[in-house]
Amino acid sequence: MTEIIGHGGIRMRKQFVYFVGLAVFVSLVSGAVSASAEMPSENFMVVRLGYVPFTKVVTGTGTGTAESGWDPDSRAYNYISRGPAFNIEYNINASPVLIALGLEYRLLWTKFSFGEGVPGSKATFDDGMQHFILPMVMAKYMTPGGVYIGAGISGKLLIAAERLKPMSSRVEYTQMLDYWAVAAVGYMLKLDDGLFIDLQGRFGYNLTNSQYTELKDKGTGETTFFDVKSSYDAAFYAGVAFSL
Repeated sequence: MTEIIGHGGIRMRKQFVYFVGLAVFVSLVSGAVSASAEMPSENFMVVRLGYVPFTKVVTGTGTGTAESGWDPDSRAYNYISRGPAFNIEYNINASPVLIALGLEYRLLWTKFSFGEGVPGSKATFDDGMQHFILPMVMAKYMTPGGVYIGAGISGKLLIAAERLKPMSSRVEYTQMLDYWAVAAVGYMLKLDDGLFIDLQGRFGYNLTNSQYTELKDKGTGETTFFDVKSSYDAAFYAGVAFSL
């Protein structure tokens, strides 16, 4: 299991490096844009559509139930979620600093594997569609060329999910609220007076790791507990910004 966690950490570091590389690339490209390019001078709204290519969850060895106790040999692993996102954001403009208040909806398809401790034993489960709401607050620094970088805090709440497949009974994850640290890099391009195209990449790291720690069988009432070590995600967006 140490090897699995190590590989997960390596993947996370690689993806974070890719994110930093994206920020550097966008900054360099923006150098070709005139420093006099007009940016929003008033408060403005942004409406975005996005895609989450991955949400990775890293778990430790062992699962447990109140009835059977802790089983140190079983484990859940290879969690991955992906799917579309819709984001709306209000920006308070204190140029060059922006304070963004946002709300996001994500529809994610999740799969994970479960091992019983027997060599070669593995079952793959499809958790179907999971619906999340993400309130967010972020501070962003906007350059004259339209590039911005930001950091903030986001909540992430599971509001609904399909039953776990291929289980015959209704097995679902307990709904939890997590808090995430979020970093973003983006670019705004003026189309017309008060109208802009907004492109953004975002990386998130879970600070609380509550979601996916409890899996409840609604038929028997039994709850299975998991040891979630860390989780992180990335998302990419394209949208329209308009002055208010």
